[in-house]
Amino acid sequence: MKNLVLFLLVFGAFMLGQNSGGQSAIKGTGADLVRQCADAPRARNADEAVSAAYGQGYCFGVLTTVAELLDSDGKIHFPDGASFGQTQKIVMNYLNAHPEEWQKPASLLVTKALRQAWGS
Repeated sequence: MKNLVLFLLVFGAFMLGQNSGGQSAIKGTGADLVRQCADAPRARNADEAVSAAYGQGYCFGVLTTVAELLDSDGKIHFPDGASFGQTQKIVMNYLNAHPEEWQKPASLLVTKALRQAWGS
């Protein structure tokens, strides 16, 4: 079941990336994470609502996929009761502390942040 969930998350992130002008979510950078994981202002129209929803989905997909892969490989250990919100805060704090790394792949930066916080 866990493998199915991982597959669906990765596939969904890939498809979202394909529907956003051909830029795959899998190839995103730290700058993409900073932009997409930031709290979106209240949407004023349908286009802004779609953009905000895409950003939330991108953020959730990338962070959750990397975290699940690290956890299943034993590279991190989620604390009991850990939430997506905590994961997002850890990653955003790392990114805000290291803007010089924003050009690196998003998955690498999420890995660094989560291993720093919850590494086993």
